Amino acid sequence: MISVEKPDIIILTEVIPKAQSNSIPLSQLAIPGYNFYVNFDYNASDLGKSGKRGIIVYFSIAFSTKQIIFSNSLFEEYLLAELILPDNISLTLGGIYRSPNASKAESTKLLSDFIQKVCDRQPSHLLLVGDFNYNDISCETLTVNDSSSAPQSSEEFLEVLSTCALCQHVSEPTSFKHGVSPSLLDLVITNEEGMISNLNYLPPLGKSDHLCLQFSFNLVTPDANLDYIKCNLNAGDYDMLRSEVTNINCEDMMNMTMDAAWQYFFTKFDVAIKRSVPLTSSKPKFKNVYTNKDVIRLSKKKRSLWNEYCTLSTLDYNRFAKVRNDLRSLTRRLKSDYEENLVSNIKTNPKVFWK
Repeated sequence: MISVEKPDIIILTEVIPKAQSNSIPLSQLAIPGYNFYVNFDYNASDLGKSGKRGIIVYFSIAFSTKQIIFSNSLFEEYLLAELILPDNISLTLGGIYRSPNASKAESTKLLSDFIQKVCDRQPSHLLLVGDFNYNDISCETLTVNDSSSAPQSSEEFLEVLSTCALCQHVSEPTSFKHGVSPSLLDLVITNEEGMISNLNYLPPLGKSDHLCLQFSFNLVTPDANLDYIKCNLNAGDYDMLRSEVTNINCEDMMNMTMDAAWQYFFTKFDVAIKRSVPLTSSKPKFKNVYTNKDVIRLSKKKRSLWNEYCTLSTLDYNRFAKVRNDLRSLTRRLKSDYEENLVSNIKTNPKVFWK
């Protein structure tokens, strides 16, 4: 989906499998062309028992971003970041997950306090998305259903949205479990009504029962130059660079710790590069090496079958599941074949490894 849609920002919740007993390799999280933040330690063991389900947010490398952390927040399942754009315009963006297994009253209180803290920062543009797990909120009216077993908590959540003058944009069910009535669990919240357009409800990732939500976020700003800034290696003055590196006094690092010595050298080396190599800008271009025409064909077929299943209810769910599984098997095989070919040709074509 990423190779076809090419989104600027990707937000994922529940990225830690419940049975995850080992750390998650960085290679499994990284996506070419994107920087990312996570709200968990992917190097930790027994991640599935950590109590967190995990949130990850990807930003195109063309963007300048920074993570925002509330050290005194008792609500932990969030990831907040600020995207900085030209003309002093910024976007505060958050991914949120509220566990359905937690005490609804307590988790709602913590979530409401967190949303209030975010709004107290008075961001000019605010976007909060994620899995809120209020299955008793009506899609059409955004009110609590009469059949709710715990209406007070859901009403408290809706009240904080109203108090903070926030807008919720999802108007259709987002969770489809075979044999169970669809429900609205995933929300898109902003601080202005016209910020969201082209909201599409796409098939789930893998075997998830949650839809993927795709939309455009509208900023009131002129077209920004989001070129990728990088070193122009072809125009570098490498005699100057060698001279700069030679003048680094390594004796200063002898009594430092390994981390301090590395930071000292890296800082000096980074300054030397900036003096010796000019910068250039270009549009970031990244080719998904795991995608071919069959992947694109199956992706379109998967989306078509899912839309038919959701809207017409005449489709056998197993037909959709078969195409979904065929697509996942194909992408796994393409990834495996690419990596095996990379290893077998590493000696004759080492440049491919660094692309």
